Amino acid sequence: MVIDYEEFFKQAGLVDVQTVIPEVVVDLKYATTDNFVGEVLYPDLKRAYLLPHMTERLKRVQARLDKLKPGHKLVIYDAARPLSIQHKMFKQVQGTPQEQYVANPHKEGGFHNYGMAVDLSILDADNSPLDMGSTFDFFGEEAHTTNDKQLLESGRISEEAYHNRQFLYAIMREQELYPLPNEWWHYQHFTEESDKKKFKILDF
Repeated sequence: MVIDYEEFFKQAGLVDVQTVIPEVVVDLKYATTDNFVGEVLYPDLKRAYLLPHMTERLKRVQARLDKLKPGHKLVIYDAARPLSIQHKMFKQVQGTPQEQYVANPHKEGGFHNYGMAVDLSILDADNSPLDMGSTFDFFGEEAHTTNDKQLLESGRISEEAYHNRQFLYAIMREQELYPLPNEWWHYQHFTEESDKKKFKILDF
């Protein structure tokens, strides 16, 4: 059965991010094999969907980016994610040290499964991603956000990557969007698990 992801997301009240922020680049990694699973998980999805409050916050982030670094753009690697896909991802890491990086779909899922989280970075004026110290979907300490200074001092990330991260944190924080402790690319507005109950899980 072919699933119309976009129609499902729209009916759930989500918004196509590029209809609100046309300049944002969408590069959904799970629509390619360039992800930790190494498989195409979104065969029929090419656009990024989020709840309206998330999209509006990203719009203000992009406006701030336009002012501080003209020509730079946000690039979205993942946004709303169906719970069925979360099950496939979790199965890959269950019982391994990497399990900490993937939300358990058996426990109400993660914020992506509600359209409440976005994975992103910044592209420069030449459309090249800024150095953030690791690739997207990197499962290791170099991707963590709680010890950037130590990573810099130990040479595990470059000074350029350090400053790029601090810049990204700052412009996201202005809109009350915060990263996970172990993923520099993952941002969400609500941080309490109870906040999920205000919205509908994307399960089909």
